[in-house]
Amino acid sequence: MVGSVLSNRYELLENIGAGGMAIVYKARCRLLNRNVAVKILRPEFQEDEEFLKRFTIEAQAAASLSHPNVVSVYDVGKHGKLNYIVMECIEGITLKEYMHRKGTLSVNEAVDFTGQIASALEHAHQKGIIHRDIKPHNIIITNEGVLKVTDFGLARAVSASTNVAGASAIGSVHYASPEQARGGFTDERSDIYSLGIMMYEMFTGSLPFDGETPVAVAMKHLEEAPVPPMEKNEQITPEIQNMILRAMAKDTSERYPSVEALITDLRLLCGGETPQMHTDKFSTRKLPSLVQEEVVVKDRKKKRRKEDTVAVAAAIATAVVIISVLGVFAAKMMFPSGGKKVVVPSLLNMSISDAKQKNKKLDIVEKDTVYSSNIPEGFIIEQDTAEGTKVSVGTKIMVTVSRGTQKIELADYVNKKRETAEKELKLLGLVPQFSEEHSDEIEKGSIVRTNPNSGYTLRTGDTVMLVVSLGKSEVEVAVPSLYGHTEAEARKLLEDSELIPVVLEPRTSSHKKGTVIYQSVHAGSMASQGAAVEFAVSTGELEPAGPGENYSFILPLPEDKEKVSVQIMDGARTVFEGSYETSHSPVTVNFNAHLETGTVQIYIDNAYYMEKRLEKSEE
Repeated sequence: MVGSVLSNRYELLENIGAGGMAIVYKARCRLLNRNVAVKILRPEFQEDEEFLKRFTIEAQAAASLSHPNVVSVYDVGKHGKLNYIVMECIEGITLKEYMHRKGTLSVNEAVDFTGQIASALEHAHQKGIIHRDIKPHNIIITNEGVLKVTDFGLARAVSASTNVAGASAIGSVHYASPEQARGGFTDERSDIYSLGIMMYEMFTGSLPFDGETPVAVAMKHLEEAPVPPMEKNEQITPEIQNMILRAMAKDTSERYPSVEALITDLRLLCGGETPQMHTDKFSTRKLPSLVQEEVVVKDRKKKRRKEDTVAVAAAIATAVVIISVLGVFAAKMMFPSGGKKVVVPSLLNMSISDAKQKNKKLDIVEKDTVYSSNIPEGFIIEQDTAEGTKVSVGTKIMVTVSRGTQKIELADYVNKKRETAEKELKLLGLVPQFSEEHSDEIEKGSIVRTNPNSGYTLRTGDTVMLVVSLGKSEVEVAVPSLYGHTEAEARKLLEDSELIPVVLEPRTSSHKKGTVIYQSVHAGSMASQGAAVEFAVSTGELEPAGPGENYSFILPLPEDKEKVSVQIMDGARTVFEGSYETSHSPVTVNFNAHLETGTVQIYIDNAYYMEKRLEKSEE
């Protein structure tokens, strides 16, 4: 597809990504002379008329959005069987890539990002447009640090079509609201829930719900409460935690009723501004008051730790005095179990924190950590004391804890052979997927680029997209007219067009000796650079013919012009010229000529139109 021009306007420059619904190309708009992003729907979506109708309606609705935090939609079109959407071309990375690289964001940055996303959603919701697939993969961070939300309205087009293969796979279950998980009614509050999940991830560095299958994750959205964010990041204040959990409320009536309400809380958090402030302030302003708040929180915690240390020291001193006075009685008070036994439960698939909390009569000790693609990070994989064993109170139970899926830094596969890259990626537990495109720099069969790029951190089971070179792209040129030219002139015309001349045996003819009377590829047609074009010259041996024969045939005319000129050629000789109004198409052409072969070439407005075999008229 690279090098193609859609609708005689959008020249595809390079493949820059692929998703479940479309392949994305960087393109050049020839009309406005600017770079754009063109999303071409995948083949499985091209045949569903109901989906294409919905796709066009939703894309046109998204085009009505104009906001600094929204990727603009410029055009929706069709080229042959290809349906596409033209969008603003953004240089940057996705928010998901940014979080992979950075991990937990600072409180200041997380609030800033939340505000920018909320501002975009507020603008869309005021226009009656719900995103339905808010996730960090659909948010781009520009090189200037501005967040841009993309794909507004497209998730609705997918969900509205029941005939599209794989439609249920569109989107990410990790960010789907409970009502989306159960296939219920969705509105603006569904976007708020998805934003709440993203807030949780930005503030804590991890998703609130994860599982081995999409169904398992969806069930957690429906049934489980998330671990409070403050337990994962001590920098989070109670106010921030309440905002996150309110946005993530499973019951829509308990969620923020609108994005405006969430933005109001963000403003108050940033320093008590009134709700009437412009919402687009989040796209550029910094949050100094939050930085100060973090310092206050840290100072408060340091003071609390100091007070706790003093209290512990006082308690120890008191205990020493008691022991020295009461002796044996104190010893009995310190060991109240009296040698009682407890039964060791199964700790497998339990988080280490839950295991310690629920089994306070045992001393649960983390012995080792190992990678696991099945057991989430922080959960117990094995225990050294079997379930059902009776042990004394306080006995140490050694456990092995999962480190989660192994993180893999993607190597540089550019210029490596496809087979080598595929083998290496599979050995690492990654899933390679391939696409192809022409490349003038990369050898055929070698990797042009990968998505994500080298150096990106992945987990076992992640997919890596690899673009394989098809070699240099074929450039097409227009074949020149050789009729009437000498052999030397014909050779030069073809060589100047980077075509290969092939001279055939001269042909008996009454045309001037040594002039071209035949060429194998019609003048004006397109041929690949380096293609061979055969031609033959006249011997000039035949005497000019006498009176010609009458010819008559019906000629259909193109309808894109009101009037056209028609020229009929017998090799290098013009045998007829005339003009016709296209409203009379098809027209009857009559002429008298001596044709050496009976086959003529027809040109309309000096451009090759067709070749036709004629029979003599009976009149």
